[in-house]
Amino acid sequence: MDVMLDMLTRAKAAAPRLALLGTEEKNKALLHMAACLRAGTKEILAANAEDVAAARAHLGDVMVDRLLLTEARIAAMAKGIEEVV
Repeated sequence: MDVMLDMLTRAKAAAPRLALLGTEEKNKALLHMAACLRAGTKEILAANAEDVAAARAHLGDVMVDRLLLTEARIAAMAKGIEEVV
């Protein structure tokens, strides 16, 4: 939970600076995010497998399915980001 709190705190702190970026810079950042998702698919899937295994003890199958990532789901996330650009 400390990791999430740290990420949220840093995101909140960065928000005012990001708001000042121009469209070109924002689009570049979005495209970089999409590329990172694609490049990190293996690592994302490994971490997600651990999360899903832990969740199975506390959540029903429907909720676990919502957490489960696949290569196709990650590719769809990247595509969705690119469509914003």
